[in-house]
Amino acid sequence: MHVKAFGRSFKKEEADDIGVERCDTIAEVLRSSDFVSIHLPYSEDTSNIISTPELALMKPEAVIINMARGGVLDESALAAAVAEGRIMGAADVFEDEPTRLGEEIRSPLAELKGFQGTHHIGGSTKQAQDAVGEAVLSIL
Repeated sequence: MHVKAFGRSFKKEEADDIGVERCDTIAEVLRSSDFVSIHLPYSEDTSNIISTPELALMKPEAVIINMARGGVLDESALAAAVAEGRIMGAADVFEDEPTRLGEEIRSPLAELKGFQGTHHIGGSTKQAQDAVGEAVLSIL
C-alpha cells in the first residue's frame, strides 16, 4: 500500500522515517487517494476544513473517514457528495453528537446509504483512561 500524508508540521524527514510520502497540500492527498483518513483537532482554523471544493477533488470511488472531531468535515457537503455519487462512501463522527441514551442523531448523514457514523469516543479507550489517571497522579 502506498500511503500519502499532509500536515502543516509534518516534516519530510518524519515521512521518510516511517515510509510515507509527504504531500505539500491537502488537495494533493484528496486528488490522488482511494481512502482518506482525517486526524486533527477541532479549532476555528480546522472548522469545515473539508467541504464542497475539497470533496470535489476526490475520486468517485474514494472513501473519506473522519477520525478527528465532528465539525472538521462539513456534514452537509459530505452528505451531498455521497448521495450524488461524487464519492463512494464515508465514515464520520457527528458534529452534534447526542448526549443522552436514546437521543436521536440530527445529521444529514444519519440515514444516508454509503455512510457509517459513530460518536466521538477517543477518550474512552484504555490508553486515554490510563493517560488521564497518570496525569491526575502527577498533579497530586
